[in-house]
Amino acid sequence: MITIPDLHVGHGAAAGPVTFFPVWADAVPLRGVMTGTAARVDVSELPDGADVQRLSVTNAGSRPALLLEGELLEGGWQTRALACDLLIAPKEAAVVDVACVEQHRWHGATGHARRARRVSGSVQHRLRGRQTSRQHEVWDCVARFEQATGPTASGSFADHLDRLAPEIAAVRVLPGQTGVITGVAGWPVALELFGSPSALSAHLPGILDAARLDALLAGHAEPVPGRRARRFAAALSALPLESTPVHAGDGHALTAGGAHLAARGIAAADGILAHLSALNLRHKLIGAA
Repeated sequence: MITIPDLHVGHGAAAGPVTFFPVWADAVPLRGVMTGTAARVDVSELPDGADVQRLSVTNAGSRPALLLEGELLEGGWQTRALACDLLIAPKEAAVVDVACVEQHRWHGATGHARRARRVSGSVQHRLRGRQTSRQHEVWDCVARFEQATGPTASGSFADHLDRLAPEIAAVRVLPGQTGVITGVAGWPVALELFGSPSALSAHLPGILDAARLDALLAGHAEPVPGRRARRFAAALSALPLESTPVHAGDGHALTAGGAHLAARGIAAADGILAHLSALNLRHKLIGAA
């Protein structure tokens, strides 16, 4: 049975208005999986015609590849975000569910760029909505950044990320660290857990940039107390995981939820956790309409 491991939360630090906490997990590490920009994965529009809600993904590398829920697939006919985690075997292809995060463009090239960038927690929560309403909820959420950072030519989430001021120093992944909690306005927003420190390292800059963008919607900057981050991690560890067959690729799709917390992720075929992303449903960035 696949379970959420015990989590250990370190001391918080600041990245602009975001407080982030390193997380360690009592779990078997996942080895041999490529992710982030190191994964040789090609993404393109469907060969029989572009579809807003679907893209073609091919692993051109020699190792399994991991793509994340909310990962930005930039370019193509419009920039999309992956709707769920994906593990894909070497030389295999899959058609995946996506949502548009660039509402006012429907033209361009066939291929998409992968830069290990993510949507923010507020947008990610809308990605988890019902299929019938998900796309409009994502567009409505992305539109909030048009007021926070100014209008973009095509309503593009990626353009809003481009407007962020660069961080003064890069954040290092500590020895053995496989997760991170990010929080704004005094409360945790999300916990991201990976199967290895190298996987976290590949995605940590994108996670923090997305959190910094979300912080623009929060209205004020306030550090997150360590006790709140530890309670958030403990609440996640206490949840049972449900495992179901994946719709595309390999492995097991994972879900867990409580009254105030919801998590999704993926495990490899042998049951080792590859990625889990938990959102704090009580945070105003997540629960706000």
